[in-house]
Amino acid sequence: AIPPALGLALAGHGLGIRAWLTAGAVGLVGVAVFAGLWGLVSGILGLPFGMPLEVTAVEFLAALTGGIYGTETGWWLSPPLLTAFGWVVGRRARTWRTGTRAGPDHFITLLGVLVLGAYLSRTAGYFPKYQVGAIPLMVAAVVSAFSADIRALHFRKGVLITAVGAGSGLAVGLVLWDRPFLAAVGSDGGFPVVTAASFLAGTVLAVLENRRPVPGLALGLIAVFAGWAVATDLVQRSAPYSTAYFYGARGNVEAARLLDSLVGSGEYYVAAKEVAYYAANRNYIDMHTAYALLRNQPAFDGQLLGRPVRVWALCVQDQGVRAFFEGRLGPAYRPVASVGDYVIYTLADSSAR
Repeated sequence: AIPPALGLALAGHGLGIRAWLTAGAVGLVGVAVFAGLWGLVSGILGLPFGMPLEVTAVEFLAALTGGIYGTETGWWLSPPLLTAFGWVVGRRARTWRTGTRAGPDHFITLLGVLVLGAYLSRTAGYFPKYQVGAIPLMVAAVVSAFSADIRALHFRKGVLITAVGAGSGLAVGLVLWDRPFLAAVGSDGGFPVVTAASFLAGTVLAVLENRRPVPGLALGLIAVFAGWAVATDLVQRSAPYSTAYFYGARGNVEAARLLDSLVGSGEYYVAAKEVAYYAANRNYIDMHTAYALLRNQPAFDGQLLGRPVRVWALCVQDQGVRAFFEGRLGPAYRPVASVGDYVIYTLADSSAR
């Protein structure tokens, strides 16, 4: 996302072809640095070098073919932030039409649009997580665009707007509780209505503010976002399910305790991240790494990354993933425990650790 955003910003300064040559050079240097560092790390740890590249290619093609259909991102990013960001984008577009040269704030806005667009319909563990990478850029763009408007407000008025906005965001977030986030887990393949409506509402505000300025509204949106963020933190702190990779998955702590009783202190095993996090033995191979390693193999031969693997603790929210692993493990492995969204498999003829 950085090279195209940089190219657009530099082109706005009238650099012409040099803008895109510079952006291209930055992109090449970034790719070279990443490839070198990842090659070193993957070589030392014995991880498949091509795995992140293959996943990125698959996600990129899915984004191109699927358009914006994918998952509802709006609740996770929060409607007030998306509205404020849409307002900023509308403002920037209006200034570009008048011939205003792009500056650093325009670059940040463009970069936020590209990062948000790239990940808009993508999920990780069936939940829209990677979109969070756009939030710092969106917040920076919003602060840059509205700081002068906010400073111009009378102090008491600003305090009142902040208090009402933050209180409203907190109240709505607590009333809705975790329902919007759990709904997002099952929204794959749908149109992101909340995302689109919030962003478009912001662009409408950018058009209307020429006719009737609303200097306090920007501060109000920022305050609502802050209250919403606090409510989200409170909801997730007490959530009886995972708020990490497999959002909404239940039984991760219980599965870890079962895993502790099955795995020796120095033994390597395959597990979902949430289970391994709570397990006493941290010598685990992530199930997604195992998936990549087994994808082109007809069956599991008993070893991964040069280590014998006797125990597998898998998240089976996706029945397709469960079928894949059971097909690769075959009859040599049997399920010995099931808790929540996790199933633990062990080598059938192995009783000792």
